[in-house]
Amino acid sequence: IHMYLLVLFDDFTPILFNCLVQIFFSFSLYILVVTRFSNFAGILSVLFFYSTPNMIILLSTGKPDGIFFGIIFLSFHFLLLWKEKNNLNYLYLSSIFVGASLALKYQAIYWFFTIYPIFIIIMLLNKNVKNFFILALYFGIIPIIISCPWYLKNFITTGDPVWPFGYSLFESSFWNAELDTKYKSWETGPGKSLLKYLFGFWNLTLRQAEWKWGLLIPFLPYNLILLPGLALTYKRFNKKQIEIIIFCLLAFFIFYSIWFIGWQQIRYLLPVMGLLNLISAAVLVHLYQSKNIRILLRMTFASILIFSLSYSIFYNSQFLKNALGLESKKDFLTNKISFYEDISFLNENLNDDAVVLWNDLKAFYCEKEWVLIPQFMYDSFNSDLFVAVQFLKGNNITHIFNPYHKTTELIINELVDNNFIKPIYENNFAKIIGSRSLGNFNKTNLVIYEVNKNQFK
Repeated sequence: IHMYLLVLFDDFTPILFNCLVQIFFSFSLYILVVTRFSNFAGILSVLFFYSTPNMIILLSTGKPDGIFFGIIFLSFHFLLLWKEKNNLNYLYLSSIFVGASLALKYQAIYWFFTIYPIFIIIMLLNKNVKNFFILALYFGIIPIIISCPWYLKNFITTGDPVWPFGYSLFESSFWNAELDTKYKSWETGPGKSLLKYLFGFWNLTLRQAEWKWGLLIPFLPYNLILLPGLALTYKRFNKKQIEIIIFCLLAFFIFYSIWFIGWQQIRYLLPVMGLLNLISAAVLVHLYQSKNIRILLRMTFASILIFSLSYSIFYNSQFLKNALGLESKKDFLTNKISFYEDISFLNENLNDDAVVLWNDLKAFYCEKEWVLIPQFMYDSFNSDLFVAVQFLKGNNITHIFNPYHKTTELIINELVDNNFIKPIYENNFAKIIGSRSLGNFNKTNLVIYEVNKNQFK
């Protein structure tokens, strides 16, 4: 859908569509809560979840995470409805939404292995459930059928159904060992040990500054400070609500355990953080009934909203000048996209028939035809002059876009020394954007080379 909107309209339309759909799906968390607790708890859970700094940043991007979270909440909602109403249609709806989440993001694999055990537990506890094994088969098969076209496409195209995460197992195309190592180094979790697992929730909420990049993209789930209040208020919940709370906690610990042994990224935990927000909101509603702490709760809740609103204004102010036409698109993208100034030079000065060898991963803003070195010949290209020359010749390469990389330094120098290429543009202060949100960047050397085709003769 995003591709068609981009082709038929402009680059703003898919962003607007994504924003509106994410707003629509935010009601799924409200529905999950209000059906089992109260209208006030439903409103609070949505405010808690969608006003955290991490969500404010995430929902302003083109990522489909907001839609993904909504689909997860709906799958959980309909599973609970099936338990409550004993209507198989709700079970089928739950499995369909699980399949939709699997088709949307790999992260949903964590959710599938979270919700499936909960589904089995519900069946084991429900003595009225008939056709146990058939239902267990249906709940597993339906999501796989819905999502398999996307994973099959990946496997046919790259040899890896979960590209690029399965590189170490499948050695997939369009990826390499260097990128795999680099990608794995981007983990921003507490680390892997039994002690870190046991104190993981503490780390997730209070000690992020100790991690690599800990507070660059803050999560700060301050609303979860209300969770211990469950010990004071659990007697005020009815049996049905206690069961829902137990299932939410169970979902969190299963999902967290899978996340812990997998790739630790904070935003990957956000779906189950939403379920914990459900508990926080329900606890707050009951605590608010106590006159002794009502004033304290009001102050706490007001400070949370003020902080979230202030952070949202501060964060989104970076887009205001461009939105109002006070900043050009070029100036805006220069501060948001790595090498944008250098890409602009390339777009403005190269002929329309130019073919650029792109020694970087991000060529979206390049308006010329570009080529990447295939993964299977990446090492041989960077170590063998003959292979490199034949690749340039065979792909009719006219220019090389080359930010400094240690792996390409030797072959580039060898091509220059043998007069196969010559520099036509150099920028010793090319920007590598570290965080588009915070606006920080590093600088590196970047050279654009022109290929001397006369040397091929």
